[in-house]
Amino acid sequence: MLNQQLPSLQAQLQFLQAKDDEAKRIRIHVARMSQPSIETLTEQLNDIYVLVKERLDNLSKAEKQEKAMIIKMELEKLRTEPYDEEELMKIEEQLQQLPVEDENTQILAIEVQKLRADKVEHDAVKKEIEMKLAELLNRMNVIRTNLSPIMEEKESEKGRNIDEQINAFESALNET
Repeated sequence: MLNQQLPSLQAQLQFLQAKDDEAKRIRIHVARMSQPSIETLTEQLNDIYVLVKERLDNLSKAEKQEKAMIIKMELEKLRTEPYDEEELMKIEEQLQQLPVEDENTQILAIEVQKLRADKVEHDAVKKEIEMKLAELLNRMNVIRTNLSPIMEEKESEKGRNIDEQINAFESALNET
């Protein structure tokens, strides 16, 4: 409406004003009374401009608030579920579409920075745990490798003791 209908109304009003001025200039003795007056029409048109501008501003604010709420909900989701860098970048792109001077936008930007820092810390801890686990697995393999000959030797000694006991038992049976 602001870009389509109001300019044509403005042009028609200017045309009427020009015609009225021309009529006043041509008529010497009779003052023309226009109903409604051009001044009234101009005031009404200005009021329409103000109302349209206010509505557009309100609509813009509502859209920004809606975007901020969507971003806030996505951040809450990221706090509770695992996420990757790509999701965080999408949220940052959405934040860049909001006005920087807005307080909510600044708060959301701080929350995104906190999430990014938490992710970096989480990844560092995860990497450290994986390294410790790999080190423990290597130690277990070394211990297993070192103990296997000793265990085999003990198993064979147990086998000999059992064989000796069986032989002693058989000889005792044979003697009876």
